Amino acid sequence: KCSKFKEKLQAQITKGMAKIFEMISKFCKEEVSAIHEDYEKIKTKIMTLPNNEDELFELKKFAKGIKAKKEELREREKDVINRTLILEDYGQHLEQETTYMLWYCKTCPIEVDVASREGNNQLQREEEKFREKLEKEKEEWYKEIQNLHSDFEKVQQFS
Repeated sequence: KCSKFKEKLQAQITKGMAKIFEMISKFCKEEVSAIHEDYEKIKTKIMTLPNNEDELFELKKFAKGIKAKKEELREREKDVINRTLILEDYGQHLEQETTYMLWYCKTCPIEVDVASREGNNQLQREEEKFREKLEKEKEEWYKEIQNLHSDFEKVQQFS
């Protein structure tokens, strides 16, 4: 009777551990995918050219927050790695694709840095274009005001 109880208990423990390992693996797979997606979003957004001044302002603001976002993503990676170590302690492993993606995520901060430098250079060029455009509009506006003023003076002379 005791051995049957022991076997039943052992089977339940084994089943419970398998469920825990499955949950850890699922979490790691989803988290690695989300981390990778977040890195890709950062790279894509920073390389986006602004269409107007508001977008330029938003991109500059976004660029300032990249360092903090990268640190957050690194912390999430560390959490995933710690969970994979738990799996390894019990002879379990992540799916091969998840493992590859996790290691690929290690290169993402460097790719984000490269994209950030390129994006910041683009932002500077775009900002300069916007400044030139504003300066040109300012000059045109000033000329228009002068023309209106001179027209107004002519009208006053005839009145």
